[in-house]
Amino acid sequence: MQSSITSDLNQKPRVFGLLKRMAISTGTYRPARIVYRMLDGAQSLKFRQEVAFYSKLLLPGSLCFDAGANIGEKTEAFLQAGASVVAFEPQPDCLRELTARCRHYGKRLRTCQTVLGEKRQEIVLHLRESSGQASLLEDWRSDWQTAY
Repeated sequence: MQSSITSDLNQKPRVFGLLKRMAISTGTYRPARIVYRMLDGAQSLKFRQEVAFYSKLLLPGSLCFDAGANIGEKTEAFLQAGASVVAFEPQPDCLRELTARCRHYGKRLRTCQTVLGEKRQEIVLHLRESSGQASLLEDWRSDWQTAY
């Protein structure tokens, strides 16, 4: 019985990832995200609280830079608070999701598929499997796994 439960839990992220990729590719990501927030009260509350927090800090039309924007959670909160955002994200899958999440803000959003650094150079980005986590440090994955 235990292996069946473990197997079911391991399948959830895969199914969720597949559904997310389908929603992004079919243009239904944003409506699905809205429904998800309505059904998940904690998710909705967290987003509203972030927008309220940033609304107190940012004047309408402020310019924000989101370095390492990932899937755009902060980018979306900045935009909803009235700011314009330049979002930097090197991972193609994350950038696709960020764009699907925030494209309706139009010209207030600019995206750049790049890493920010002190000088122009080519670098290796080390990715975790099936997640949006990455680092420029080669051994970060072993540190992360032992730290948590």
